[in-house]
Amino acid sequence: TNLDLSEVSGLPVLSNIQGNSWGGIFNNCNLTTINRVSEWNFSTVHTIVPFVYSNPNFNQNVTINAPSATAITGFWLCGSFNGNVVVNAPNLTNIDQFFRQCTAFNKPVHNMFDWTKITSMANFMTGKTFNNYSAANYDALLIAWVAGGKTGVPCGMGTIRCSSIGAPYRAILMNERGWNITDGGVA
Repeated sequence: TNLDLSEVSGLPVLSNIQGNSWGGIFNNCNLTTINRVSEWNFSTVHTIVPFVYSNPNFNQNVTINAPSATAITGFWLCGSFNGNVVVNAPNLTNIDQFFRQCTAFNKPVHNMFDWTKITSMANFMTGKTFNNYSAANYDALLIAWVAGGKTGVPCGMGTIRCSSIGAPYRAILMNERGWNITDGGVA
């Protein structure tokens, strides 16, 4: 508990990870700061599950450099997390549970991923509500998803609601493109 990496100057060696999967390293450790996380290179890692898990005080900006990754579940049970996230993962297809139970998170994510490649985001924002994620952010996300052109994507958005601006895009995704969106509907 109370792991503090704010003074760590070295970078972890991630190139020899068995099975090309990385996850669980920061589970339940009450982590608040990871020094130089934007410099970590997950170049050989294909799956990062989860990036930070069950750290209620973690709240910093994060850059994830994972050019080979196809699946990243980012932040689970990080109730204070509202940092900016930059993802460099051009092969990413699966972002299931990326912001699971991150109740404070209220940032736009419409330009975070290449939406033409994402095929699964079940429980993407499980635990989010219309009270803790803005309709404007959700509207921008719905517009980006329509522009991405994917069909049949499972998508969990908690009980987040879109506004009348996002409603037509939500309808296109659900009625014309076969998306299974779980959310709070239209505000």
